[in-house]
Amino acid sequence: MEELVDEGLVKNIGLCNAQGSLLLDVLRYARIPPQVLQVEIHPYNTQEPLVKLAHLHGIAVTAYSSFGPAVSRRTFSGSQRVINSILDRAISIFRWTRARPVFSSMT
Repeated sequence: MEELVDEGLVKNIGLCNAQGSLLLDVLRYARIPPQVLQVEIHPYNTQEPLVKLAHLHGIAVTAYSSFGPAVSRRTFSGSQRVINSILDRAISIFRWTRARPVFSSMT
């Protein structure tokens, strides 16, 4: 990836699903540090120590699975009660995610 940056084919390098120890290894050995770290973050998996570590080293964090564990299609029966429950959960988690110091892909 560093060669691609050198050749001007990419502007930045990023990591996905890296935990703290791997992030520190990359920072120790890479000539060009990563600019972004993408990890699973939602109310059931906040990853706060990892986010703090990334920010300490100037690395932006982007979240995936921001709405938490997926809702099974079988759960969705089409009833208004089920729809309202899913929407209430989505709105709550959206607000929680937006209040965090990470960019969310909202998937």
